[in-house]
Amino acid sequence: MLGLYQAELARILHLQCADIAAFCNAQSVLKPETPAWRRAHDFLLLYQLLHRKFDADGVQMRHWLRRNHPFFAQTPQLMLVDEDRLPDLLEYLRAG
Repeated sequence: MLGLYQAELARILHLQCADIAAFCNAQSVLKPETPAWRRAHDFLLLYQLLHRKFDADGVQMRHWLRRNHPFFAQTPQLMLVDEDRLPDLLEYLRAG
């Protein structure tokens, strides 16, 4: 999703890479109402907001995530993966 690596998704959800691999192999699922469940919900909301903003153009969605954004003075992907700022990205997309 959005061209992210499993390790990046693990960081976003505050999980281990092995957890993501287990999900991908249908060996495990997120437990409802856990912090990871809520973060996954928010991540899916981010995806939906980008999907709507770019009329389902996956290339434009990935480009937005990876380009330096003037409002943030950095890339949204860095904010999402390295700085744990998913709420900030959601707030920005909801406002725009």
